[in-house]
Amino acid sequence: MAVEIVVVPGGIVSRKNYILYVVDGSGNPINVTGSTFKLQGTSADIGTTIDALGTLTDAVNGVVTWAGLGSLITPTNMGAHPSVLYTFRVKWADSGAKVDYSSSFNWTFLSAPF
Repeated sequence: MAVEIVVVPGGIVSRKNYILYVVDGSGNPINVTGSTFKLQGTSADIGTTIDALGTLTDAVNGVVTWAGLGSLITPTNMGAHPSVLYTFRVKWADSGAKVDYSSSFNWTFLSAPF
């Protein structure tokens, strides 16, 4: 699973989406029909954990989307922190109840005003 480093405005429904393309070792899409994907994150800065279910936007071609990333945490969660670093992974449970995890990756959420 390929990922990028993302900076997200926290506490608002931002236009930033996270789109995951599930592919095999040759880069071919994997049919993920019947699967569930969760974006799981923790932060050493604050105690709020994230466990957000993704939407299968094109299951046959292995496309999963999390929309409005800024809404994953609130200004109350962020408190006085100007930014919060989260470490994430994606949990994939297929239709046969097999579970796999992506490598971990980091995103930074920013407090308003930006």
